[in-house]
Amino acid sequence: MATLTCTALSQSTQKGWLNIKSSASTATWPLGLCQMDIKAVVSGTTQHTETLTFQVIDGVTA
Repeated sequence: MATLTCTALSQSTQKGWLNIKSSASTATWPLGLCQMDIKAVVSGTTQHTETLTFQVIDGVTA
């Protein structure tokens, strides 16, 4: 559906939390369950998370 960017939040106050964002509109995303994984390259080593599932719902944000 889209390429998302992932930024780590403050790991001292929000340990393990990430901000995941799409630079393109999500208006055409289908409603329902979606799956993704996060790929990270740390010191030249590529790592992946387990498959994550999230729900896309109809809504409007400002």
